[in-house]
Parts: sequence; C-alpha cells; structure tokens
Amino acid sequence: MALTSDYRTVNTNGWTEEQIESLSRFCFPMMSIGMTEISDETVDEVYLRFRIREKLGVSSFVEKIKPREFSSLLDSYKGLKTNVGQEKRHVWVNRIVKSLIQDVQYEGLGQGDTIR
Repeated sequence: MALTSDYRTVNTNGWTEEQIESLSRFCFPMMSIGMTEISDETVDEVYLRFRIREKLGVSSFVEKIKPREFSSLLDSYKGLKTNVGQEKRHVWVNRIVKSLIQDVQYEGLGQGDTIR
C-alpha cells in the first residue's frame, strides 16, 4: 500500500511550491512516529514523538530543526491526514525500544559473527 497525504484542509494560502511539496511528503516522517494526522488534538503528541526520536539520536529530517520552529511547522500542517496506521503511545514506544535493542545487539558485527 502506498503512503498518501491528504492536505486539502491545510491552509496553504501563500505557500510556495516547495513548501507544498514538503507537506505532501510529510507522510514519511509521520510513519516513523506512528501517527495518522496532525490536528488540534494530536499536534502535541506528534511533537513529543518527533522530539523523543531526536533525543534518541534518530531524526526523520535531513537537518536539525529548532524546537520552536518545528512547533510552528507542525501548527502550519494542522489538517494533514495520512494513511499511516495510528499507533497508541505504548505500542510506538515498544517498537522504538525493540529497534534500539536490535541496533545494540548487532552493533559492530560482521557477516558470520554471532551475538554472545
């Protein structure tokens, strides 16, 4: 299934083509945090999950974004809906921790090496 973004309800008046293109591709970062949409009800959770990923040294973005700028960006994206499956916080945290465990277990192993 292809990821999709529905941004018809996002106020994009005065936006450049580049800004709209970034918005249309935001479904990919949303997948990394297991969130379906950005709305008044979800914006704080979306922000929290992205910041947690950043604190763990895993970012969904090419460049680091200052917290206030990122908060403003998310506010401007309110209304965005994706077809990403919604994960409850504990399910998402569990997925992130499992990924970290796997990273640590396989860190520095070459092909054919085994975990102790």
